[in-house]
Amino acid sequence: CYYLSSIFRDIVIQRFDKFPMLNLFGPKGAGKNACAESLLYFFGRKQKIPNLHNTSNPALADHVATSANAICILDEYRNDLEMEKREFLKGLWDGTGRTRMNMDKDKKKETTSVDQAVIVCGQQMATADIALFSRFIVASFTQTEYSETEKKDFEGLEAINKRGLTHITHLILKTRSFFKSNYCKKAEALNLKFKDLLKGQTIETRILNNWLSVLGAYYTLTDEIDIPWDEDDTCQLAVNLMLIQNSETKKNDDLGNFWKAIQYLISSNILFDGGDYKYAYANFTSRKHQINSKWITTKFEYISPKNIFYLSVSRVFSLYKTQTLREGDKPLPDSTVEYYLKNCPAFLFSTKKESFKKIDPKSGIQEESDGKKKYTSTSALVFDLDLLDITIPLTEDDSAVPAAVETTENPNENSGPIVTDKPDDLQF
Repeated sequence: CYYLSSIFRDIVIQRFDKFPMLNLFGPKGAGKNACAESLLYFFGRKQKIPNLHNTSNPALADHVATSANAICILDEYRNDLEMEKREFLKGLWDGTGRTRMNMDKDKKKETTSVDQAVIVCGQQMATADIALFSRFIVASFTQTEYSETEKKDFEGLEAINKRGLTHITHLILKTRSFFKSNYCKKAEALNLKFKDLLKGQTIETRILNNWLSVLGAYYTLTDEIDIPWDEDDTCQLAVNLMLIQNSETKKNDDLGNFWKAIQYLISSNILFDGGDYKYAYANFTSRKHQINSKWITTKFEYISPKNIFYLSVSRVFSLYKTQTLREGDKPLPDSTVEYYLKNCPAFLFSTKKESFKKIDPKSGIQEESDGKKKYTSTSALVFDLDLLDITIPLTEDDSAVPAAVETTENPNENSGPIVTDKPDDLQF
């Protein structure tokens, strides 16, 4: 399907304005390069494939500018690829090559052209930069051992490739006028079909359009060319792979990385239950905020109990940054993390004066003074735990449960959330 769309790349660009790259990744010997190289034979002899790590930026820009409505390959992608080359790959998605000032002629800006489809091969999923990952159509290769029959089949494929496949491309190019007239209409019809197959599941728009642009070419050409794949099975496979990629995008975006770090810190007993976070199964929660130098408590009631998760801010953010640096990544600033958290679907509200246990970080035991356990009041963010991608180990320690677990005397069972003195940043 990627091959079919690459032949008419200029027409696809007119409809979607962008053209996705194909990312083939998997372990050594899984066949990703052999698959990509086979596609090159549809456009003539196999070209030399540059290595992303030992090829200069000008050479890469020249490589992707050699043809139009064809395919080129870039090899050996790894997540430690230097920033400048990752940004170069991002530009290929919207057809922007390398830009420089021409100091030899008229001192004007020059940008290399990107008029062909690009396949990026490597052994790692491109999750180091989630903005780059969302510009790919991702296909994984896992099989590394093959039977004798499979090896003979591959030898037969190589023999076919060497005899030449350009006649197939010429036959498909004869349908160009039909493709140009019907592609937009077919893409819209496929979009509706994808929505039915997704059954209400949400997909990031960029990922959906990437898959739609490529599968739209297949969907259009099925009326003109006898393609030996079942149409329904092909669309269902595309939706399944789309959902997998969308899931990986959520896990590896900035907010997903924050919660992964928090999950690790909790499971490693670095963040303490009741001291850095706490949770409750409750039918109401309380928000403490200050108005005119006075602390006001606002109570929020729910029709049915919720799993409420309280996250202390100061120490948690500091440990998140330490853990992220330890893993070799760059942490987000506190203000950015807080903004992302307050705008995620699970966020309920923030409170400026929430009671937490005062925990000794070395022993993990609550501190005491004169036989009384110590507590501290600090700001906290409050979330609906069921909407967070995080698993909290349950405990039977009742002191870790906020006071909000108490049942209201007269809960209103026939209406939605009861909110008094509703804060501006609260959304239901």
